[in-house]
Amino acid sequence: MTKQYLAEWFDGRVRTMQVTGSYFATNHIDEIAGFPEQSGLKSLAAELVELGSLAHRHGGGIVPVLIIPLGVSDALDANPPELTQVSFGTEPPSFYLLEPRYFSSWSDREEYRSPYRVHPGGRILIEYVCGRSMQMREQGWEYDRMLFLRTTSDGISRFDYRSDNPPTAGGRSPM
Repeated sequence: MTKQYLAEWFDGRVRTMQVTGSYFATNHIDEIAGFPEQSGLKSLAAELVELGSLAHRHGGGIVPVLIIPLGVSDALDANPPELTQVSFGTEPPSFYLLEPRYFSSWSDREEYRSPYRVHPGGRILIEYVCGRSMQMREQGWEYDRMLFLRTTSDGISRFDYRSDNPPTAGGRSPM
């Protein structure tokens, strides 16, 4: 994807957030003009890093996030997939732009979260998430499974380690 298309999408979504007062904006990748039809985890991570650079230059505290749906599970699934084995679910991945207040808001989700101990290029944090909202639980619905990726430039990282001395992958293969 060209940087121009990503920058246009970023600018448009940030303007919408400012006008509406929303603390997030999102689009499936297939709804973003100029985005390639087939994108793997590595190329999506590279686009997220570019969004992180755009957000950093913007200076408004915007946190870019990439959500990769992995399908559903009947039970709370505490078994993160190997990153090299990730296959996308039936729903396309989505980019989100979040204001930091999103991370401090109350959540009604029951969920399992597990960070991966890989830090691709020292610029992205990856978590496996399996969960559902209270409404989904009350209706007896399944749990959503996903990968949650965000850049480390947002200043609100949940864990931090230096890319020049990365920890072992804990049995997980790096991207």
